[in-house]
Amino acid sequence: MMAKVLWSDRAEADLKSIRPLVMHALVRAAEETLHCVEVCTADEGAVGEIMWRRGITHEQENQMESEWLLEDDEDDGSQAWDYFLIYRAVDRDLFEVLRIVSTREIASRWAHEYKAT
Repeated sequence: MMAKVLWSDRAEADLKSIRPLVMHALVRAAEETLHCVEVCTADEGAVGEIMWRRGITHEQENQMESEWLLEDDEDDGSQAWDYFLIYRAVDRDLFEVLRIVSTREIASRWAHEYKAT
């Protein structure tokens, strides 16, 4: 079942900064996979009302080597799995994406905080 997805102004700005092929993959992943998270895994989790999920569909999760990973000749190195959708439930079948955060940004923040301690 497809989720209804709203995009915050910040998430819209995040989308615009991502190359089009990956942007479309993230939008599709949001519609196909967002749900209320109950158990944290490496690819999704929740703290309070804020949830996150890696920006890939269930089909993509199940594919080890697939053509969808290499669809664009203008590959800048980023792929949909390099992003997390940060979101919240508005209603049972309605979610709002608050941010799109790259794994690079997460690692950079972690490294900065780790160095500061």
